[in-house]
Amino acid sequence: MPTPVSEALAMLARRPYTGREVAERLKKKGRTAAEVEEALAALSRMGVLDDLEAARATVRHRRRVPRGRRAVAHELYRRGVPPDAVEEALADYDEMELAVALAGRERQRGRHFAQAARSLSQRAFPPSVAAAALERAYGQSPDIGPSSDDGS
Repeated sequence: MPTPVSEALAMLARRPYTGREVAERLKKKGRTAAEVEEALAALSRMGVLDDLEAARATVRHRRRVPRGRRAVAHELYRRGVPPDAVEEALADYDEMELAVALAGRERQRGRHFAQAARSLSQRAFPPSVAAAALERAYGQSPDIGPSSDDGS
């Protein structure tokens, strides 16, 4: 039977996981809290458990499959990444650039303006960012109404 450390190393070989994710997966495999703690400590000593690297990997992925900055931050927090690591991982995440590229791809695919607007909205881009991206890609600005970008 594999050890908790070997199970975790196998997970980490596929992609970076946060400490919280490794712990949750080991618990789902039936490992005790003590085994999980020992495994996390061993992985940390080995230098293979790195929440910041897991966050950076997520941000790299989100550059290929874009979402709004706030949505990516929420995803990282949910995965157990500490706030300082979230901020560091998102330091050069250019939400506007990604929204413009997405809107441009939607236009190239022959999607109508409203479809592109919906696509940006579904990916949690703030209304002002989506409006600017759509204006650049389609040459027209949507009426985004009185809503604010702060989620209120």
